[in-house]
Amino acid sequence: MEILVFLLLAAVWAAWFLPNYFESRRSSPGATTRSFARSTEMLASAAMASTRREVEARRQTLTRRRRILLLLGTVAVATLAAAIVTSSWLWLIATLVADAVFAGYVALLLQIKQQRSMAAPVVPISAPLEVPAPDPSVKVVAG
Repeated sequence: MEILVFLLLAAVWAAWFLPNYFESRRSSPGATTRSFARSTEMLASAAMASTRREVEARRQTLTRRRRILLLLGTVAVATLAAAIVTSSWLWLIATLVADAVFAGYVALLLQIKQQRSMAAPVVPISAPLEVPAPDPSVKVVAG
């Protein structure tokens, strides 16, 4: 039982510290494609945001949401492993609760994403401009 608690604590610590490790790995020279995608995403968000503070707050929010999602997923897997190893109904109930919380959080994130996409400004498509046709007659300018 102590080993199970130890594994659960190790999983929680891993869920908390591994995103920082992978974030530092992304800045390595071998990750040019991801770096390019991130820089273009930052440029696009900077063009849409009114201040640098809003961009930074958005990045922090996404990082926090990613960590919470990873933590909830780790808890769900760890409680499932505990339920299988111990054959305990209590751990099975804990697994179901963890799964429900995980599913609820994913649903909340999807709802936020949908609301954010619906709140994006809509650029109206105007009718194409009519260009007058050139005059087909030939004019002699020089004499």
